[in-house]
Amino acid sequence: MIDPWHSRQFDVHLWSEHKQVMDLTERVFETFSPEEQDMIKGRSNNRGKTDLYKHLRHVLVDQYVSYKLDPSLCTGIARGAKHWNVGSRYNALNLSRRIVDVIDLLVIHKLLDHVNHSHDSNDTRYNRTGRIRPTDKLISLFRDLTIELEDIEFHKDEEVIILNDKDDPADDKSKPQPYEDTPAIIKMREEVQAYNGMMAEHFVDVASLDYPYLVRQRRNKRGLIDTQRIWTTQDNKFTRRTFSRSSFKLNGRWNGGFWQQLPKELRKDIFIDGDPTIEADYSGLHPNLLAIEFGGSFDGDPYTINKQLMDNQRKVMKGLLLKVINAKTIDSGIRAFQTDERGYKKKDLVELLDAYIEEYPFMRDAIGSDKGISLMYTDGQIVTKVINRFVVQDIPILPIHDSFIVREEDEELLRQAMYRACYEVVGQTLKFDMEANVNDGTIINSPVKPDSPYDRRWRAWSDKHPKPNYINRVDDYEEELNQLEIQRLIEKDKN
Repeated sequence: MIDPWHSRQFDVHLWSEHKQVMDLTERVFETFSPEEQDMIKGRSNNRGKTDLYKHLRHVLVDQYVSYKLDPSLCTGIARGAKHWNVGSRYNALNLSRRIVDVIDLLVIHKLLDHVNHSHDSNDTRYNRTGRIRPTDKLISLFRDLTIELEDIEFHKDEEVIILNDKDDPADDKSKPQPYEDTPAIIKMREEVQAYNGMMAEHFVDVASLDYPYLVRQRRNKRGLIDTQRIWTTQDNKFTRRTFSRSSFKLNGRWNGGFWQQLPKELRKDIFIDGDPTIEADYSGLHPNLLAIEFGGSFDGDPYTINKQLMDNQRKVMKGLLLKVINAKTIDSGIRAFQTDERGYKKKDLVELLDAYIEEYPFMRDAIGSDKGISLMYTDGQIVTKVINRFVVQDIPILPIHDSFIVREEDEELLRQAMYRACYEVVGQTLKFDMEANVNDGTIINSPVKPDSPYDRRWRAWSDKHPKPNYINRVDDYEEELNQLEIQRLIEKDKN
């Protein structure tokens, strides 16, 4: 039986021209009746963008990937024409609404199971698209294949600059918006593509995991607890820049890499090309950016005040402050915090915010003013400058909004890049913390546990991509100039 809540979204960017996939497509096609084959092949040799034979192959590739990830996993797919915009930059393979005809045909031939969509205008928590999953009949065909996920193109011609109409791209009502390219957008796209191209040649893994995924429970938007599986496979490194509210001046953060979904403690076990890593993050980045904007400053930690009002006060203050910075009103920010952190009374949170404003009065106009989305644009600019410096030297780096993970050997380059990026974007340097990702001693000279499925994937990948001899970051002359420039910026900031 299909569990409709254990699902993934149908991927419009999966593709393969592997001979086994071509043979599988033809094998399935031959099971159709002449009339059905005629519907798939069409009467014209010039089928163009609505080539249903291509659509058939795409569905089979998508379902093969789903099967390889988890045989019990089902796939959510929308049937409405508005979801299949041929010619859209977000649908580079030009899949049309007629892909639903292909799916229905596979259901008729008992190659796919399906459940219908669910919609209740009175209780939207249970609304969802229809679901499909390979039947045992199709799985028996999949078992004849020897291709691995590495042989599938996961991001065929996928757009990396996303313009959404909502704040949260995970919002079910969020829709990517059309836009025209400009020189600035083209440059951004080239930067992200260069990053993805570089990272495709570097192996990123979580060394402490037996299998290439993390299973965790979380409260979803329906208010229910569900199980989430975060894949740490190499196809899940693909990164995009996402803008919000139909504006290229709002948001613009780099997102998509699996490491952004991992809890901080597990990020300590990330290895890059088999090497241990460090993580550095800008301390209190958004409050400090607001301090610059509103002409104030913090003596130390922006999440700490002298008055003690509750237990775990710094943790509460940080979570609450970030919520009210992002919210359009203080009340909505407090409610958002209470949704995530249950058990806190509104009057206690209001008292805490009042004490904060009393100590830092320049923050009064910053909270409840919807500043978060523009702050994300600023930190996206900072992150871009840091990433570009690493890409030009073919040195891997993992962005996590206001922090970065790099190999231990690249610590000094990261320090320089973070100093310079801040100065170039906001006119001054900002404090950041750097922490070695020290594990608990269970990981010794091995990126994964021996003889696990992940270990076998590591070896298979390593055979194809032997660890490269990294080019020198900079020659001695450029290194000396960098050091002098950083020192000059620090001295200027002090004065």
